[in-house]
Amino acid sequence: MAEVLAYNFTAQIYNTSQQLQVVEFCNSITVKNLGDVLVRVGNVPVLPSPGAGLSGESFTTPGNFGEIFTGNNGALLIAFDASGGGTNPLVLIIQKYYIPKYKLVPKEL
Repeated sequence: MAEVLAYNFTAQIYNTSQQLQVVEFCNSITVKNLGDVLVRVGNVPVLPSPGAGLSGESFTTPGNFGEIFTGNNGALLIAFDASGGGTNPLVLIIQKYYIPKYKLVPKEL
């Protein structure tokens, strides 16, 4: 029986400023601005779409193998800033997390 690090992910869309609770054993967070409003996630600005039909900016905080997120007491602030004139605050947050103590049992031939 071989031990492996297994993972899963969550994907959620937010449209209001709020505190985001980071999932337990989170290894990576991806942020994609789907709206026309600047959004800051953990104080990192993510630019909106430059025009209709175009995607906004995205960024990923990739953890190295075996690392988990422990900063900010397990929370990140999502803050929208519509001062640039946008009207559609929308951000996609994807969190990849480890499933602890997962064991892979090989199939018998």
